[in-house]
Order: sequence, then C-alpha cells, then structure tokens
Amino acid sequence: MLISLSAGLLAGAMASVVSQPGDTILSKINQEESEEQSAFANIKNIVVKLGFSGLFLGLGTRLIQVSFMIGGQFLIYDSIKLMCGIQPASAVPSTVANAVAKGTVVGGGD
Repeated sequence: MLISLSAGLLAGAMASVVSQPGDTILSKINQEESEEQSAFANIKNIVVKLGFSGLFLGLGTRLIQVSFMIGGQFLIYDSIKLMCGIQPASAVPSTVANAVAKGTVVGGGD
C-alpha cells in the first residue's frame, strides 16, 4: 500500500506542476475584464505581465492539495481491490521480494 500511496503522491505532484500555468492564466482571464482582443492576445498579455515565475503562483498549496487527493484515490482503489481479493498492481511478487532480501537477481536474463 505504501507503493500505491507514494505513486499517487508523485502523480499528483507532477500533475500540479504541469497544470499550474494553465490554471493561473485561466484564473487571471476570469478576474480581469476582457478587452476586445483575441484569446491569444489576452493570454500573451497575462504571461508578459506575470512573467514565467508568476505562472506558478500558488503552486505550493496546489501541490499539497492535489498530491494528497490523488494519493488518497490510489490508496482507496488498491484497498478496494484487496477487499475483493484482487492483488493490486503495486504489489511486489514474493519471488522478487525474496530475491531483493537475499540480494540476488530474478528473471531478466541476458
């Protein structure tokens, strides 16, 4: 379950970083009164005004929110699979776990 939670936290963090600039631009478009310009011109004005780093305003809060939300979803999904008797994809097969414990290599021959 730790693997599932970790994967969810990482996926949430990556999604936050990738989607933050677009969400910042959309928020600024909704906050400002639109001039009679094209959408591209409005976006360009916002990017010029905020600068590159300004596109990531509020990223810290978003990282926490989205990472824990996605991590929780991964955890709930794998918990339900376990309750139904289905082994989650994040489970490590016993042969691999035993090989790691012994320090040997399993499968993947040359």
